[in-house]
Amino acid sequence: MFSFLMFGFMSANAAPQDYTLSTKGSNLYVTVYKNDKTLLSAAAHNHAIRARKLTSTLQWDPENPAACKINISFNVEDLEVDSDQSRSLAASKERDPDIKKGFEKTISASDRKVVRKNMLSKGQLNSAKYKKISFTSTSCTEKSVTGDFTLRGVTKSITMPARIKVDDTGKTKFSVKGSFPITSTDFGFKAYSDLGGAVANKAKMKVHVRLRAN
Repeated sequence: MFSFLMFGFMSANAAPQDYTLSTKGSNLYVTVYKNDKTLLSAAAHNHAIRARKLTSTLQWDPENPAACKINISFNVEDLEVDSDQSRSLAASKERDPDIKKGFEKTISASDRKVVRKNMLSKGQLNSAKYKKISFTSTSCTEKSVTGDFTLRGVTKSITMPARIKVDDTGKTKFSVKGSFPITSTDFGFKAYSDLGGAVANKAKMKVHVRLRAN
């Protein structure tokens, strides 16, 4: 993935700057893909799971990117399942036309309710025990953010290729955009399956991050 850092108008004496996350234009969502090799895959769905009520700490020093603070967290119970907005976001990022078309299809309210119940269950995210999902940066470069991603009580170090923009004269003064893959088994749970495996998800998912701040 190609990524780059764009700096806006900055002084020669730039120092670490704290930013406040803007709820408008910021989003974090996960794309979950159906296993298309199962018997009833045609009746299954890909899913777009969006985080709501993000909490963040954002700090950036253009003279010392390694000292960044890009930390975000949210409650598992606040995850939004397959809303039209989430699915539209997912569709906009998909290059495969078949997958893109699938995300453009609306899922009924009753189906969303079932998916949410399964997602939060003990065998999946186990929201009764693991309340939060978080990412805490440990270092950055001009093209990436490295940090600890915690899901279901398991923490893994990940590096996200990222497009980072600083513009102290603009309406959005700081933004981060990127994505990274995760695998359910790395975090202690198997991909969801039902009907004896006739429908199932893939273990590999993708986390998409877009943060805008002032």
